[in-house]
Amino acid sequence: MQLPEPASLPDAPDAAESAELVYDLRSGGRSDEFYLRCGRLTDRVLAETEKKAGRLIAGFSRYLKEEMKETARSEGEYALDLLLLGLLSRRYGDAACRTPLWAVRVARLAGHAQQRWPWAKPITGKIRTSVLSRFKVANEPNTAPITRPDTQSDTTVLPEPEPAPALGERHSSFLRLIAWLGATGDFDAEVKRLVRWHLYLRSLPAAEAEETLRIAEDLIDWFASEAAGELGGYTQGVERFLKTEHARRGLREDSFFCAQEAVEYDMNMVAAEIMNRGLRSEFEHASRRVVLVPGCMRGERAARCRARSKGLDLECTACDPGCAVNRITLRMRGLGAQVYIVPHSTGFTSWLNRWQHERDTGVTAVACMLHILPGGLEMRARNFAAQCVPLDYPGCHRHWRRQSAPTALNEERLVQIVSAR
Repeated sequence: MQLPEPASLPDAPDAAESAELVYDLRSGGRSDEFYLRCGRLTDRVLAETEKKAGRLIAGFSRYLKEEMKETARSEGEYALDLLLLGLLSRRYGDAACRTPLWAVRVARLAGHAQQRWPWAKPITGKIRTSVLSRFKVANEPNTAPITRPDTQSDTTVLPEPEPAPALGERHSSFLRLIAWLGATGDFDAEVKRLVRWHLYLRSLPAAEAEETLRIAEDLIDWFASEAAGELGGYTQGVERFLKTEHARRGLREDSFFCAQEAVEYDMNMVAAEIMNRGLRSEFEHASRRVVLVPGCMRGERAARCRARSKGLDLECTACDPGCAVNRITLRMRGLGAQVYIVPHSTGFTSWLNRWQHERDTGVTAVACMLHILPGGLEMRARNFAAQCVPLDYPGCHRHWRRQSAPTALNEERLVQIVSAR
């Protein structure tokens, strides 16, 4: 089903406020044009991946279905997996190879401690950041040749690993990348997809595995150029944020998450479109609809919010007529959908656990742009009939601003998705 184009949105904030945003999907107060541009780019991306890697993607998808018994996904989602492989290799491959294994192991131990003692997250997060940031990630794509690490790959996160010398140079470095990304604690959903790539590459002749990794890197170079031309106007604040606000922060548990470049925002934009297309049919057949909205949509109103808590569920009680969550709750109720507030992304997994076995429920998740891809991958892995809608701009003080500001989304887009049958 092709969604109709979204209608108008509320007025945008003034120019001074917009200039401070890390990303902003609106043009003239609306994000309608963004969705048109993103759809066009997604069509080109899928055509290019089919042209340059169609046979490769078919082999990967066949391996996952036959050997790993993974539930079949759409062709676009397998293409997204390949782009994700190329993006993470280009962006973080050099840092992963320069980081000694002792640092990766220390960061991983800090992560295990955080899982065991969640209250210690501020401390364990800083330990991980402190250890790994000594071998900084450059704020630009990694275009340097990938070289073999001096030591064997740290593959303890992988099933049945082999020593690095048994692999080609790119594949050996790829294992280091997986271990490094896992140690940061910010790429858990992405790492699970990369592990599948490792298992598939291991089943291929070494030369073919090396060629697969090269194709993924070439595709992401093409993607970065195309996305900058089509979507670059929406991420103009990223470079300013990295050079100013982010650079002044020092060690924080979200340092790697917030250090992502414009191309990573672009990837999340396209990922939202690809995953929505791939899961739309399942979503339309779900008899029940729920919508997850982030707590940041309340802005400073969150301090006086009277939302009703029932276990993990947090429901709006219409305490503030001017609150966006209240307005969205009323609109969704008219469509037969129930709205739940997710105070922060850390509660997303717990909420999914709560609804893991509700197979007849269609979930629409509203999230900040950098949470779209990992959140979508997690919902997909759990076989949720899901759709996603990105926030038009971020406003959370925990990541992006010194003071919270209420966020917004294209509400007509949300209505179209939730009402689709």
